Amino acid sequence: MSADFAIDDWLREEGLLDAQGLALARAALVAAGLTTGKKQRMAVAKRERAREAAWAALAGWCGAAECRAAADATGKIVVLTVRERCAGCGGSNALQAARAAAAACRRANLRRAVVLGGSPAARQEALRLAQAAGGPELVFVDGDSRVTEGDARADKARADVVLAWAGTPLPHKVSDLYRRREAGDPPFITVPTTGVGQLFRALEQHARSRRP
Repeated sequence: MSADFAIDDWLREEGLLDAQGLALARAALVAAGLTTGKKQRMAVAKRERAREAAWAALAGWCGAAECRAAADATGKIVVLTVRERCAGCGGSNALQAARAAAAACRRANLRRAVVLGGSPAARQEALRLAQAAGGPELVFVDGDSRVTEGDARADKARADVVLAWAGTPLPHKVSDLYRRREAGDPPFITVPTTGVGQLFRALEQHARSRRP
């Protein structure tokens, strides 16, 4: 086994994608006293310290606009990386979708969405991601709950949009109460599949089509 390794090759394995990121990572290693500006290789014994030094100075960014703010918020130098290293989404498609939806909703002044259906685990995950992404507020209506016409009317009065989560526990007797159209009702959107990411993508698409 080699007692040293090529620094740039290792930094690429760490997730850095471009020359600028490599240069910034190298500068962090030099500042930590682990190498010099001229050396191309490093002793294997220094690898863990080098990893700690690099990511103490740098924040990964996958290139998605909705993830940039999260990377900037770390206070570190932002570098382009693979999605798994992104400070915004960490490689999670659902979190990236939640951030995109949150940004679109802020631009459209969409603050509250009523979501019909969803399994308990999916609702919990969607709430967690919505909060991590900065909104909007999600209000869930359990498909198994006893909802009256008055409940549905009150929910619609406070909502900017109603989303029916297709493929999840959602009997027609519940969804029909929200689907009925009355003056002033918010838009009714059907989310075509069960995934949490799909819920946020449907919300983003609606928000983008809506004028503030």
